[in-house]
Amino acid sequence: MGKDGDDENPGGQSWELAKLVGNYERFTKDVDQKLARIEERLDEGAESFSSIKTTIATKSEKIDNLENRLEDLENNGGLSRRRRWQVDGTTIAAIILTVKEIVTTLLGAR
Repeated sequence: MGKDGDDENPGGQSWELAKLVGNYERFTKDVDQKLARIEERLDEGAESFSSIKTTIATKSEKIDNLENRLEDLENNGGLSRRRRWQVDGTTIAAIILTVKEIVTTLLGAR
């Protein structure tokens, strides 16, 4: 028997080293898989965010158009109280639909 007890199990260190290398390879593979999944989710999130931005831009443009039409109508002859309420109601409905679509898109992205 040697000083360190290696004579009893001469292959013990190489077995421990092989086991350690195997654990490291498994860990590395798991980390790579998890990073790939994170990257996929980030890509999906970026696509969803782009879609949300496009939807917001489109709806903002529609609201701006409605506001411009309302301003033109008010400046070119005035509106009756009833017409003004109808236009205000349409604008409010457009805003509500825009917010609903944004929320639906956000919830669908998750």
